[in-house]
Amino acid sequence: MVKTASRNSALRRRAGHFGELVRHSAVTPRTGQTHLPKLAQHEELGITFIGHSTFFIQIGGQNLIVDPNFARWLFVLKRLRQPGVRLRDLPPIDLVLVTHAHFDHLHRPSLRAIVHLSRKHGEKPPAIVVPHHVRDLVSDLGFREVIELNWWHSHRLADI
Repeated sequence: MVKTASRNSALRRRAGHFGELVRHSAVTPRTGQTHLPKLAQHEELGITFIGHSTFFIQIGGQNLIVDPNFARWLFVLKRLRQPGVRLRDLPPIDLVLVTHAHFDHLHRPSLRAIVHLSRKHGEKPPAIVVPHHVRDLVSDLGFREVIELNWWHSHRLADI
């Protein structure tokens, strides 16, 4: 009986902390500025941290984006800093890499927007690389190719 009461008390404390976090995010002004991306020159490597988990990588003349998330809100939590770069300011994306299927790394609206922008600019949609068993979460978003990789596996893209 004591263990159950202690567990319930701990759960109530955690719920209270989460409620404080939600209230704080809702009333805290969003900070940060967006910038135009600095594009890498020929034979340079460019890595731009956009925010949270999102990176823009330029390598070998190709543009990759990792864990794209441009959301203003993630369910009940507000993003407290603006993404450092707006999606519409990026050059056409050749490849998207999603590291895992948590909602803040695999953000379907951001993924859908990448495909939409590529089509809007007359480009072919990018390919997407996802972990094993994640294909079904992105297969309906319009990517040119969905590549599923298992732990420690690799894939050579013929043409990105």
